[in-house]
Amino acid sequence: MSKTLVLAERVLSIRGRVGITDEQGQQCYEGRGDFSLLHTRWRIFRDTDEVALIKKKFFALRPTFRVSGELGEFVMQRKLLSLRRHYRVIGGTYDGAIFSGGIFDLNFKIEHNGKLLAQAQEKLVSLRDKHRLEVLSDDRHDELFTVIAMVVMQMEKHADD
Repeated sequence: MSKTLVLAERVLSIRGRVGITDEQGQQCYEGRGDFSLLHTRWRIFRDTDEVALIKKKFFALRPTFRVSGELGEFVMQRKLLSLRRHYRVIGGTYDGAIFSGGIFDLNFKIEHNGKLLAQAQEKLVSLRDKHRLEVLSDDRHDELFTVIAMVVMQMEKHADD
């Protein structure tokens, strides 16, 4: 059975906040960004519990993100010289997973071991960053991995702005 999550970035958030709700508007996760000249990191919370920490690695040839938390430790790395957002996971439970997004980050898919974990297929309809994600698995870890992937894509989008 699939579950739909809605990721919405708060428009006037100085530090960066991303809310993730279910179809009924109930808060499932929240991403909170910390920014400085030397590092960028996001913390993902489920209720009041921190479930993941994402740190962007500076001075890397390609955008690289170190993730730690409930799913263990792994690295997400963006493909170099690609117009589309295309990432691969190195290490951890999701080693070898690939997630890729369209030019505007509204279309994307996440695959692991030949299995489609999540997808989004939307058109750009507003100026506010809001995405509907369909998690195709009942596994709570697949859901969290999907949230982490979308937060990484949001981090990258902000770096490009």
